[in-house]
Amino acid sequence: MRSFVKGGKIDIAIVGGGATGVELAVELSRMVDLAAGYGEADTHRRLRLTLLESEPRILNASQRPFPPRPHPSCVRVRTGVRVVAADAEGYMLDGERVTAALKVWAAGIRASSDYNAFGTLGRFGFFKGGFIKGRFAHLSHALLYRRHQLSLHGPGRAALLWLAQPINALVQPDIRIS
Repeated sequence: MRSFVKGGKIDIAIVGGGATGVELAVELSRMVDLAAGYGEADTHRRLRLTLLESEPRILNASQRPFPPRPHPSCVRVRTGVRVVAADAEGYMLDGERVTAALKVWAAGIRASSDYNAFGTLGRFGFFKGGFIKGRFAHLSHALLYRRHQLSLHGPGRAALLWLAQPINALVQPDIRIS
């Protein structure tokens, strides 16, 4: 960013054309517009912002399709591309490199179609082989966490942690005061 402030060029690549990635691209473009209003007229030329999305369109998760709009001149949108690797120079797509000094991962992680957040606790957690929902899922997660503490700290320290938690809950405020 110092290079950009001193008049150099900067390449930014954002992976993820969902709400987070699109909002970040729009805000960065807006910042460039604001800088242009303060005498930095060449900022659009010096910034190259690339938005990478694997789906055929950005904001694909939205229920209603958005009409295509022109993108700001500094934003290049690439849809239907998959990032296969990242390194210090940028992102590797299928057979192509996108150079970026600043890389942002704003894409989610797509789970398989049979994924169930509560069910995974049963498959991999404390209760093997079951399908878990509701309060039982909460209990399973708590027991899984306690088992992790036990293996990490040993029986003595884990017991002290378990004893300290309800005591801390009594003295800590219900709301966070910053």
